[in-house]
Parts: sequence; C-alpha cells; structure tokens
Amino acid sequence: MSDDIAEDISFRYKDLLGDNFTNEEATKVVIEEYLDEIDDEKITAFWLSFALIQWKLERLQDQVKSEALHIIESGVDLNRWEEDPKLKKKRKQMESYYLIK
Repeated sequence: MSDDIAEDISFRYKDLLGDNFTNEEATKVVIEEYLDEIDDEKITAFWLSFALIQWKLERLQDQVKSEALHIIESGVDLNRWEEDPKLKKKRKQMESYYLIK
C-alpha cells in the first residue's frame, strides 16, 4: 500500500516489538492508538496494512486477520480503485491470492 498510514503502522509496530513488547501487546497498542486517530475513510487501509505487516513478519494475529479478510471479502476496499479499472482488476487478483493463503 502506498498510503502513509501503512508506513506509520509498520514503523510503530516494529518499534514496539524492538522494545520487547510481545506480539499481542504490540498489536493491542497499535490498534488502540490508530483506531482513535483515523477516520472511516482510512479504516480499510489501517486493517489491510496492519495485516500485511504482521503476515510478512509471520506474526499475524487472529483479530487483525479477521478484520482484513472481512474487508477483502466485502470488496469495500476496491472502491478506491474505481477510477482505474486496470488497477482495480489487479488489486482484486492480488487480494484473491492472499485470501487463499
């Protein structure tokens, strides 16, 4: 994701892990901090970004996975790609790949 929120989440989460927070503690802190600050428009970016970083680090928490899968299955995140049908199709294919995993 190219959103600034994705980068912010990644840095914050990794910092917490580096400060010896457990995965569960770091997850809780990130969720509490960001859900209080972000608006409804960025909520999908938050959950998808957080799920991706946790997945890459092999630390994907059930709650984060569940939220991301709900977004993917509903297709709500594809609305932001309406203006570019090629990117929307590519995005949908990519999400289908992760849904299978």
